[in-house]
Amino acid sequence: MGTNYKPGNAFWMAEKTKMADQQDKSRVELETYSKEALIEMILQLKKEKAVALSEIKDSERKNNNAEILESRREPKTLQREEKQMRGSHVCKDRKMRQQKQFDFSRYNKRHIALKLSYLGWVFHGFASQENVENTVEAHLFEALKKCCLIEDRASCNYSRCGRTDKGVSAFGQVISLDVRSNLLDGVGVIQQNSEKVKERVGKFDSLSLMQKKKKKKKKKI
Repeated sequence: MGTNYKPGNAFWMAEKTKMADQQDKSRVELETYSKEALIEMILQLKKEKAVALSEIKDSERKNNNAEILESRREPKTLQREEKQMRGSHVCKDRKMRQQKQFDFSRYNKRHIALKLSYLGWVFHGFASQENVENTVEAHLFEALKKCCLIEDRASCNYSRCGRTDKGVSAFGQVISLDVRSNLLDGVGVIQQNSEKVKERVGKFDSLSLMQKKKKKKKKKI
């Protein structure tokens, strides 16, 4: 209803007179009907009213049934979600238990140089920064740790030839560092004087494997 439609103003008075005229017309029209016709109209209106009331009751009943079903389903869904959450936590705990800490003392190291190319549009420069994680160097060390090539930055003898600013790309950036190696000797290999290295090498050494095969053949003969 508009703001101009208020009791007492012109709009309100016009609407009121219009409704009064319509009532007068309908009254005059009804007076022309016979008694039987009026009875039929009243009975028809009662039937329509009864149908409308029954439809309203049916819709209310359906809504109540739907609410009851939802209220019954909610505890079940909550229980199911709780079970799923517990199951996921249990799986994570099992995986954490199964994952053993990588033993770097069982391997030699090798000093290598890596040539890098990168598009620096989305990075905040090459070198790592204290308050910024999105640098090329940060992502590089994250990958090296994930592959178990280095234990940490402090112990890998890392150095770089230069650096780039935010948004700057490079196609010949060179870094050097010590990485885990399966090699026993050679250029750049840093041998670890560890019993674990000797034990691991003894298990997978080609000569020892050949000797084991020969012993098995002798036993068969």
